[in-house]
Amino acid sequence: MQDKEILEDLLNDEKELATLLNTFALECANVKLKNLLLDMLDDTQDNQQKVFNFMQNNGFYQVKNANAEQVKQVYKKFIKEEFAA
Repeated sequence: MQDKEILEDLLNDEKELATLLNTFALECANVKLKNLLLDMLDDTQDNQQKVFNFMQNNGFYQVKNANAEQVKQVYKKFIKEEFAA
């Protein structure tokens, strides 16, 4: 495995873990357990950001900046979906 593939796998694992922890915390009835899950979620998000920054700084994850029209289109789509639900 190449470094980029390992980092992509790690980044995806962090994203999946954050999703699961968020779901568990949302559905948790025990306050102490919920707070523990939220602390773990915070740590996971910090780790995900570190991996992302490392990948971006080393050319493994390039992000395109959206122009104003693209942002406007996404905003309109989001508003339409929010009020349609």
